Amino acid sequence: MKKYYGIFILSCLAVIVGIYQSATGVKEYTPMWPNLPAPIGEEPILITSAGQGAEGAVVHLMVKRLNLNADYRPRALATDLYEYKTIILYTGFSKNGVNKTYRDFQEEKTRIRRMITYANHNQIPIILIHLGGPMRDDRRTMDLVREALPYSNYFIGKRNMVQGKDILDITENNRLPITLVSHTKDILTPLNSVFR
Repeated sequence: MKKYYGIFILSCLAVIVGIYQSATGVKEYTPMWPNLPAPIGEEPILITSAGQGAEGAVVHLMVKRLNLNADYRPRALATDLYEYKTIILYTGFSKNGVNKTYRDFQEEKTRIRRMITYANHNQIPIILIHLGGPMRDDRRTMDLVREALPYSNYFIGKRNMVQGKDILDITENNRLPITLVSHTKDILTPLNSVFR
């Protein structure tokens, strides 16, 4: 009899929790992960920039620290993707960086769009990273994030993003796994989980 009493209590508790979640608006699918449960990427890796922010070099150093075979090519084109099995796309608009490529912002967006199209057509996973602080939460950077995020396979970002609500909505609508970190150095674990 005591055995059935415990099962009854647990069942009632599960029903109460379910009613509470539906009443408070908690969604069925929450894509937040501390890191991926299984690898989705393979080497060799292309690290490139969406917006020509210099922080892509930091991501490259972190990937090298994980002993992964990666090339950092901030100006890579869709035609350069044939030899890579995973793309790490770092977002961060830099007016100086874009000017040094002899492109304007629209041409940079077109370059990213073509890379995404090629990667998705050839089933190359895209890992989108946005670690910029207030200087990289500008309108143009967020345009690049919104352009790439729905077609990405995984998103790593900072917890204190100004546009965090928009990003969470996009990831939930597209059922994308997302990891938010407090500090830049904290991306090592989720980044490692992409490959191992």
